[in-house]
Amino acid sequence: MSFLERYRLELELLSPVHVGTGELYPAYAYVPDLHTKEVHLLDLSALLLSLPPEWQNTLLSKVATGPRGAQEALRRLYQEGRIPKEAVLRTIKASNAFLRTVSQAVEEALLEFRPLPQSPQGPYLPGSSVKGALRTAWLFHTLVERGEEVVFQEGRWQFRKARGEPQVIPPKFKPKSREELLINQHFEATVLGYLRPGKGGRPEPNLYADPFRAVRLTDSNPGEGFLNRIGIFHPKGTMKGTVLLAETFRMGSK
Repeated sequence: MSFLERYRLELELLSPVHVGTGELYPAYAYVPDLHTKEVHLLDLSALLLSLPPEWQNTLLSKVATGPRGAQEALRRLYQEGRIPKEAVLRTIKASNAFLRTVSQAVEEALLEFRPLPQSPQGPYLPGSSVKGALRTAWLFHTLVERGEEVVFQEGRWQFRKARGEPQVIPPKFKPKSREELLINQHFEATVLGYLRPGKGGRPEPNLYADPFRAVRLTDSNPGEGFLNRIGIFHPKGTMKGTVLLAETFRMGSK
């Protein structure tokens, strides 16, 4: 295996970074402490078992009214010291923006937050996510170096000289068939140079010639999670003001 080369990389985050797992913590799964600026993630089953019947009914009826009611009931329980340690899964520091959103939100979507991938020692950054980011950066770098942009026309991706900042001009239809779903793969293969003649002379991606196929990145060491609010903005303003609550790595984390 002497032909393999290994490197130890240190990445410094230039902004808060969130890599989602697809999970959501609903409003009844956590309680914030506005004084210590922390959020306690809860095991609702353990919490219910610790409460007397009348409080169980009160909490469940509040949860049934919606996310706002659930949060109000949990905060009351927390302030009265009725949430035992065994009902707290873990505690995470939170930004002022996160706590402010939780305090003011009335919509369920604004009270859900998305966690980072977790190990027993804390959240980590998956190597596959870093590799995907590097691949995207290299694709764009390649276009910038060529001074070209990629346009989908006449059924295939083609290069043309950029009339400003290089960009990718996508097809004007939503992919439905299997052939159309391969368009993204063909784009990467075109830019990175591993599109080869296939059966019948039609170009196909040769994955064995993909320059990133030989690159493997391990997951990062566990880091510190931090609950934050992330604004999302669409170039045309269609998502203006949309906010996600998420567990992130802090800006400057290494």
